[in-house]
Amino acid sequence: MKLLDRYIIKQYLFNTVALMCVLFCFIIAIDISLNIDRFLRLASDILRKKGETDAIVPRVTLAVGLIGDLWGPRLFSLYNTLLGVVLTAAMGFTVTQLVRHRELVAMIASGQSLHRVVRPFLIVAIAMTTVAIINQEIFLPKAAPLLTRDPGEAGSRTLGTQEGPLSADGHKRLFYAKSFDADKGELNGVYVLERTDNGMGKRRITADHATWDNGAWVLTNATIDRRVDDFDPSETTGQPTIDARATVPELRLGTDLDPTALRIRQYSGYAQHLSTAQLAAMRSTHGQLNTHVRDRLARVQYGRFATMIATVLAMLLVMPFFLKREPSALISHVVKAAPIAVIAIIGAMLGTAIPIPGVPVAICAFLPVMVLAPMTIASLSAMKT
Repeated sequence: MKLLDRYIIKQYLFNTVALMCVLFCFIIAIDISLNIDRFLRLASDILRKKGETDAIVPRVTLAVGLIGDLWGPRLFSLYNTLLGVVLTAAMGFTVTQLVRHRELVAMIASGQSLHRVVRPFLIVAIAMTTVAIINQEIFLPKAAPLLTRDPGEAGSRTLGTQEGPLSADGHKRLFYAKSFDADKGELNGVYVLERTDNGMGKRRITADHATWDNGAWVLTNATIDRRVDDFDPSETTGQPTIDARATVPELRLGTDLDPTALRIRQYSGYAQHLSTAQLAAMRSTHGQLNTHVRDRLARVQYGRFATMIATVLAMLLVMPFFLKREPSALISHVVKAAPIAVIAIIGAMLGTAIPIPGVPVAICAFLPVMVLAPMTIASLSAMKT
């Protein structure tokens, strides 16, 4: 690697890391200022449960620990969210420093083109994006249960038990549970409604408890009610013959609605933290996922990579606004580049998540990349050097 590359990479990498840390601190400080009462109240409750004194020093110390426990995993997610903005802003700061100190003038005088400056920025952007991919595929899936917590749940390591959402599976069944243990993947107070092709109910199943086992829910103490005129013995192969009502100690229901699918429906954004392999496995489960759910998972799966590529293109798109042959005012570059960068980054994030009728999901997710790529090439080609 040449001296010019090492010099620019060092400056750009420092500005990127520094800006990322500043934004981390800024966001955490805002959250603390808004939720400090909740952290202190939670710390006080924990101390009382332990039978310890509720003095100001131990309470504040524990509150600081709870803040660290809550925001530690969140920083991994925040890194991926802020990466596009940070890469573009740090590029602007770095190029402005080079222009202000006449370093680009010296480089041009030596016979180098301004296009030569693009390479070290691209190297750092690709390296930081690679870190984001590793973060998305390895660290975020492990921290996914911790990323659903709010400030009042800091310090906990479980998703907890909540009412199970009313959910449909690929067999047109409706599942409901009075409580869903998201950590163990168990249901209590289960209600299942099987429907005909036109949506009419044909069989109702209630059970005290259900556990997930190899592609099926195993219901304990199940009661089955069904319309006699719709009875078809072939549908209950391996199960007791059912007239109008039957009670069985154990009933196995094969379905694509596994505990992970319920977690995704229970907690908004949970799918964003799953790895690509997990999303692909969910999409291929039994091949019977609801089309809407399958498309949504596909948009998440393809959209994360499209967004990362688009953020790098957005950085390259606005770089010519800062790469000038002679020193000039920073504010003029920012006024021109900022709207374009903001529209490109936000447009990429929204474009990968919005479905377009008639367009395959994989192509739809990469439409922002297809739009930004020629614009970036044209912008770099038109740069005066």
